[in-house]
Amino acid sequence: NEFVECWDMNTRERFLQPTTRHEHSDSSASAWDFGFGAEGKHLIISFLFGRPAFLDMSKPEERFRPFGNEVTDCWTVDVSADGELYLGAGADHDLNIWSTRNFQHVRSLRGHRGEAASAIFTSDGTAVVSADLYGNIFHWDLSRATRGRMEHDGDEFAEVWLLAKNKDVAFSWSPDTKTVLRFSLNDGEVEDTSFHGVPAGITENEKNLITLEGQKSKLRINRWGLETRTNAVVELPPKEWRYPPEAWRNIKRGVPYSSAHDEVILLDSEYNCHVISAQTGKIRQTIPGSNATRFQPMLSASGAHLVIITELESSRRYSLLVLERRSGQFEPTRTIPIELQGRKVETVRLSPDGRWLAVATLEHHFYLIDLADPASKLERLGACGRGVRDIEFSPDSRTVVIAADDRTIRVWHLPSKREIMTLRPGIIADSLAFHPSGKWLCASGFMDDPSFRPDRFCWWRLDEHAD
Repeated sequence: NEFVECWDMNTRERFLQPTTRHEHSDSSASAWDFGFGAEGKHLIISFLFGRPAFLDMSKPEERFRPFGNEVTDCWTVDVSADGELYLGAGADHDLNIWSTRNFQHVRSLRGHRGEAASAIFTSDGTAVVSADLYGNIFHWDLSRATRGRMEHDGDEFAEVWLLAKNKDVAFSWSPDTKTVLRFSLNDGEVEDTSFHGVPAGITENEKNLITLEGQKSKLRINRWGLETRTNAVVELPPKEWRYPPEAWRNIKRGVPYSSAHDEVILLDSEYNCHVISAQTGKIRQTIPGSNATRFQPMLSASGAHLVIITELESSRRYSLLVLERRSGQFEPTRTIPIELQGRKVETVRLSPDGRWLAVATLEHHFYLIDLADPASKLERLGACGRGVRDIEFSPDSRTVVIAADDRTIRVWHLPSKREIMTLRPGIIADSLAFHPSGKWLCASGFMDDPSFRPDRFCWWRLDEHAD
């Protein structure tokens, strides 16, 4: 009936019955939920099909005053225990927090794939728990944003994988703007840096971001100053480079970069593997290729090991070439035939210490081989979910995670060689990355249709958990 009834708990009498109508309310808006602000000075109400509004309890003769230009449909209301913050959620998918004193917008929490039907503060006010109509329940740590999802104004981004060791930030490339996006893992803020090119790596001193830009025979390396925002450009030798950056579906596997040696690894059209200085653009070493199909090379974190896997004439028979850096040059140390009983390799990844190689097949099998043991053979560990999208090792090489099309991220403990956890982020995670400190696990991916580029970013804080 468009009225809110207020009752005195001592006298059991109704003392106020203000109308919910106000000058900005829609005729179809219905009062849906309510709460009291700090010290009970304000009555806050949400509307089905409308913006939230508040009433000054000391001036009941006045009308409700709308606020929250950030939303169009706010269903649920909750107020923090201290009465200082108001939380709203609804059909806009995002959660929004306002101050109950001046009703200014404080922050948005983004990540629900559908209408957020319910949201509440925890009793200590440090976190929010929310649920949407798709059955997802989220826990948001307001002090550190340790669990969250992010969407950058509808723009797509390719992969979230480039993380600075001494800064809680991640970098990604936006195919829409052709620029690099910077994500804060602490507060969820997104910044377009205006850096052009596909990210390859961060220099060891963390002062520069290395990107690649161009097409085929005209590739160049950009050296962006993270603080100065300046760029130093280096042209690469004219060659028919394989896979120009804009065409790479999985950029992380496409541009191996060693920060310790400041060099990138690129394949040319004949599958020759070139070790190139990221500072001068000169080719330091060329490892001859063959007519066999070759996967992208893989570098260890120290740049001391290089691994190249080759499929022999599309026969589903594979060979693994292991090289070690000696006196500045990579030298072959071992060639390992890989027998998978006719299964097709879909994804491979080398651990940061260069010891472990993880292999996932099209048939959902997961294998591991210890490259440090000359007698080691490929060992099958178990199933890895259908349609493996990415594999990533933790910085200490004790944990490996696998993202698959079944919306799972499986976590394996390498010393015991067993699966210890399954994460269900609610997205098809296309790319995984650990922060160099090991405290963050990041993933980017799709909501529904894998034919689109990734447009969601999830992250977990792991340093408070055991092994």
